[in-house]
Amino acid sequence: MTDGYTEEELAWTEEDTEKFITNFLSPEVEVFQYSPDRFMNQHLYTTIGAMSAYLFMDDAESYEKTVEWFTVNKSGRDQGQNGSIKRLFREITTIDEVGSKEGSGTPLAKPYSC
Repeated sequence: MTDGYTEEELAWTEEDTEKFITNFLSPEVEVFQYSPDRFMNQHLYTTIGAMSAYLFMDDAESYEKTVEWFTVNKSGRDQGQNGSIKRLFREITTIDEVGSKEGSGTPLAKPYSC
C-alpha cells in the first residue's frame, strides 16, 4: 500500500496509455515537434522529442520519417541551416561567397570536415 492506495489502484492501464497519447503526446508532437524546417539544434531537440513519442506510440512510419529528418532531412526547406546530422557535420569542398549556392565557389585542394 502506498499512501492509502493499493498497488492495483496505482497500476498503469491501457486506458492510461490511450489518454496519455491522446491528451499529451499527439498534440505535443503536432503543435511543437512536427517540422523538418527548424534551425540547427532547434531542429534536433524537437525531432528527438517526436522520435521518442513515436516509439512510445509504436508508430513505425512516423518514427522512420523523423529518423530521416534527424539524419539527412532531404525535405528540409533550408539545407544550409537545417539541423540534421548531415548538415551539422559537413565536408567543405569549396570556398563560397556569402549568399552564394553551396559548392559554387573556388575548390579547395583538400576537403575540410567540420
